[in-house]
Amino acid sequence: RDHYVDTDEEGRLFRAADLVWLGYAPGFHGQSAVLAQAASAGVPVLGKSTGLIGRMVREARLGLTVDPGDAAAVRVRLAEAMGTSAAALAPGAARFAAQRNSQAYRQAW
Repeated sequence: RDHYVDTDEEGRLFRAADLVWLGYAPGFHGQSAVLAQAASAGVPVLGKSTGLIGRMVREARLGLTVDPGDAAAVRVRLAEAMGTSAAALAPGAARFAAQRNSQAYRQAW
């Protein structure tokens, strides 16, 4: 269904997810707001291993990383993620989300 997803629906969708895929294109090296959205919902991510996404996932302990161009490695990481609790996969999610919510940004600026 192609439609606008408001903030409430977005939150429900993230909370319903078991894992968020962040396998951006090879040329993408930035960070994605989806990291904070997944962390806010307590959902681990499977992110690309390179660039700022890979660095943030590893340093903030938000999930697993993988080379998105390596299908075999993606399958292995998916199986690993599906066999592990969200709390064990993303122990840094609550802290990461707290540092990046709207109140934290308002206070910073």
